Amino acid sequence: MTEEELYQRWFAWARAATVIATGGHRLCILDAGRLNRVYGPDIPSARFELDGIVYQGAVEFHTALRDWYGHGHHLDPAYAGVLLHLCASEENRPLTPVRHHSSARGIPSLALPPPPRRTSLCALHSGKKPVSGEALRRLAAERLSIKVRAFTARLEHTLPEEVFYRHFLRILGYPHNGAAFEALALAAPFSEVQGLFEAGFPAEGILAGYAGQAGFLPLAHPDAYARRLAALYRGLRCRFSRAPLQPGRWTLAALRYHNHPHFRLAGWAHLLAGRGLRFHTDLWDILAARPVLSALRMHIQEYFTVPVPEYWQTHFALGRRCRTSRRRFFGPERISEILVNLLIPFFTARAAATGSAGFVSYLEDLYLNWPSGGCYGFAQRQFPAICSALPGRPRAFYNQAMLQLHRSYCLPGCCSACPLRRKTLTSAY
Repeated sequence: MTEEELYQRWFAWARAATVIATGGHRLCILDAGRLNRVYGPDIPSARFELDGIVYQGAVEFHTALRDWYGHGHHLDPAYAGVLLHLCASEENRPLTPVRHHSSARGIPSLALPPPPRRTSLCALHSGKKPVSGEALRRLAAERLSIKVRAFTARLEHTLPEEVFYRHFLRILGYPHNGAAFEALALAAPFSEVQGLFEAGFPAEGILAGYAGQAGFLPLAHPDAYARRLAALYRGLRCRFSRAPLQPGRWTLAALRYHNHPHFRLAGWAHLLAGRGLRFHTDLWDILAARPVLSALRMHIQEYFTVPVPEYWQTHFALGRRCRTSRRRFFGPERISEILVNLLIPFFTARAAATGSAGFVSYLEDLYLNWPSGGCYGFAQRQFPAICSALPGRPRAFYNQAMLQLHRSYCLPGCCSACPLRRKTLTSAY
């Protein structure tokens, strides 16, 4: 279950206009509101009736109850007005209310069950009438604008290196562990990792700190390398102010070797040890030079190429060997994800704040021309018509366009606002 699926449930229940009985409560959605894709609560203003009382206010969604605290919402002023907290749980049992530090009021936490019927599909999902490249370009630009605004808002009250750090770690978790990596960025904040670096710890020591805070280092482990990391972490634990994550936060089953969080974390630790704490300014300098596309691809790949220790050449996780030897932590597709989802929007926000219109224009052009290896698996499942008839060579912005279409428009009740103007095939609810 993902937060995206929770959003789908919310809008489906709203369309059904029926009472939701969950955890001893009765919830009825009167006005589902609009989904927020930038900083702040998921639904800034919704109208709902809970146990006979009508409320108007913000609604927040999480896959697990603990994510309210894991994401730091209890300390964030933007979430002080949340009135309802909905979680993914198939069990019809009461959940403990969450709290915001600014108020003693408990925020009701409810499990949101599946809707009575599935959402209808539109012509885009059915494999009919692919869309034009111009329509995809507009959708991709819309998604970039949302990301830039979100970074601009965060940079107003958080140091640039901290914002960059948190989002870099989140991207390391794509597609299944983004939230867990973001929680790790809070459990091992940049300032405390900086202390490890300044104390002269090598890559293995930095990895031990991260792996320990991630909950990957049990006291007894059959793998000698993991035991060595655990021994290092015991000496480093006092340097971290927060408790380690619970192992249950991570999705480890059915992952490709290069997507396993152990391998991703090892790559990040060795990149940090090899490139230093100025990694975000180094990458700014590379892009600010505004090289041509071919030169930029070479420079970026060189920057992300760090030596892979012998252990990680033959293992994809602690104690888990892989069938083929791996010679690099960051391949072209991983670098493409980092560039499109972090470097371009983050640097665009900073360039706009400093009045560098030329650099903003360069980054926007780069966003529309960066190559891609093909459609994401999600896009192939959701929009087969688009993926089968993409115009020209594959571009990274095609995937961004389909993400924007899926997350902002392909929701029950939003068909009339679809920028592609497709007719629905059925009219469930």
